[in-house]
Amino acid sequence: MERHIRLKYACKNCEGSGDEEKPVFRIAPAPPSILPGSIVTSGLLAFILVNKFCDHLPFYRQEKRFERIGAHISRQDMSNWTNKVYDVLQFLMEMFKEKIKEGSVIQMDETTVQVLGEENRPDTSKSYMWLARGGPPESPLVIYEYHETRSSRHAKACLEGYSGYLQTDGYQAYETAIDGNEDIVHVGCLAHARRKFVEAAKASKKAGSAQIAVKKIKDIYRVESNLRDQDLDEDEFLNQRKLLPIPWDSGTRSFAFWNLPI
Repeated sequence: MERHIRLKYACKNCEGSGDEEKPVFRIAPAPPSILPGSIVTSGLLAFILVNKFCDHLPFYRQEKRFERIGAHISRQDMSNWTNKVYDVLQFLMEMFKEKIKEGSVIQMDETTVQVLGEENRPDTSKSYMWLARGGPPESPLVIYEYHETRSSRHAKACLEGYSGYLQTDGYQAYETAIDGNEDIVHVGCLAHARRKFVEAAKASKKAGSAQIAVKKIKDIYRVESNLRDQDLDEDEFLNQRKLLPIPWDSGTRSFAFWNLPI
């Protein structure tokens, strides 16, 4: 249990003075709180939100966990606190959106999510959580933003004012979002490319092109791993990587991602 003791004093010289700036009774200010007037502390809020959004523990399960230790915290309270925290911290989201554009690379993806009880939408509707990772290399940021659709306009809004590399999978909406924008260079994701070769290799009983492609991509990962083991700074890492030939090539060509920062 956490107690806050706020001392209250009376000033006899102020009594009857009529000066509202000098009230008779004065009390020490309350400690800063993310939700003023609420009994929930910032530590408990952080615990609940991490459980919910990082460890995927629904409020009803958290409610049961609290009951086992004798704490009665309803899922309704946790839900209400979450909504209020969202409103209070909205300014942080706007700051993160700008900060994420300060780096030279932004990685984006979107994944499906189902939301129950949405206004004017059936529970079976498919919605999307859009993710973006970027910002300064020494302090990268990841932002999550919910949208009802997979429209390219969401990517375009996120990238407004950005200059640098955009790394995504093969979803056409990203190409549409940056169409005509010469400040953004769109590059692919080797992990996504590899995934299709792995699927093809599993479907084939005989060794063929798919297995060869998987092995060659493994060679690229090996080259990258060897460079990272040398503990090079970013500039030297890039220089060394540009000098390396593609593992299965004569050394006259290079991949586009070979020029990407670490």
